[in-house]
Amino acid sequence: MTSGPIAPDRWLRIEQLFHSSLELPPAERDSFLRQACGSDEQLRSEIEFLLDADFQDSPLIARIIDEITADLFVDDPEAREAVPREDA
Repeated sequence: MTSGPIAPDRWLRIEQLFHSSLELPPAERDSFLRQACGSDEQLRSEIEFLLDADFQDSPLIARIIDEITADLFVDDPEAREAVPREDA
């Protein structure tokens, strides 16, 4: 990540590439970023950081994790009810 302020034109480029990356299947993003960023490893790092943050904050991912965790306690109804849920 950049430690200081990002120039507006650079931020625009990061934002464009980030949104373009989100439109691709995850398996195609690496190749896309390699071509789009060229030798600018800092640019690629910024976009990958944003993609990771977006993935981790995804409500879908949280819901899947909740369901998997709840399924682990299927034999123990009290434990299952104690598992926090996003939609609760």
